[in-house]
Amino acid sequence: MKIQIAEPYQYLEEDLMEVINNFDRSGKMLFKGSRNSIRKVKIQGQRLTIKSFQLPNLINKFVYRFIRKSKAQRSFEYGQELINNGFLTPKPVAWIEERRLFTLGRSYYISKRLKKHITFRELINNPELENWEEILIAFTEFTHRLHKANIFFLDHSPGNTLIKKGKKGGWKFYLVDLNRMKFRELSNQEKINNFSTLSATPKMLEIMATEYAKLEGWQVEETIEKFKSADRKFRQRKNRKKKLKKVLLRKG
Repeated sequence: MKIQIAEPYQYLEEDLMEVINNFDRSGKMLFKGSRNSIRKVKIQGQRLTIKSFQLPNLINKFVYRFIRKSKAQRSFEYGQELINNGFLTPKPVAWIEERRLFTLGRSYYISKRLKKHITFRELINNPELENWEEILIAFTEFTHRLHKANIFFLDHSPGNTLIKKGKKGGWKFYLVDLNRMKFRELSNQEKINNFSTLSATPKMLEIMATEYAKLEGWQVEETIEKFKSADRKFRQRKNRKKKLKKVLLRKG
């Protein structure tokens, strides 16, 4: 095992290792997918979330062992990078890898657990939500700040932004699922495409495009059309992948 723990939480090392060694029986399962799973635990008063990443395929077992950082390590380091740049994410606590001589097994990312939040998905599913448009505009401003800071969050999907009301008003946005990020200047098209992965409704796209156009100094109607075009193309690609997957499964 290889473990790295953020400085304020190093006293948790022994307990963290115990939890990882008994991961399937620890705490409570929050999500179990075909690839990854997430559990919540409480250790010495600390409420934590642990994400377990799937076993890499044969090639990636070697790649992640010697060439590329694991998803867990990247999540931890990108989380710290976000915080250093003034953005929010549940505080990174540790990353742990099951290492063998020439390959990588499972990897785990541990962070503080955020309570009492909603996700962007709630805005999609419930347009009657209190402060719906206000939150949506604030979210657009938040994404614009990310872009201005040269932060390209590739997994900008409905479940990966946690939203909380600030104690002094306003809205706070916390990014999760951090292993796919780039830190570089974005082209205008990349900025627009970054909204297409949100699966937003047409009305939401219009509100976000209008606000983003104001922030960038772009023509509003043209920006709305570009947002909608990017959204259509993303959905078409997504549908093609689903159809291809079904065909491959039938053949298999």
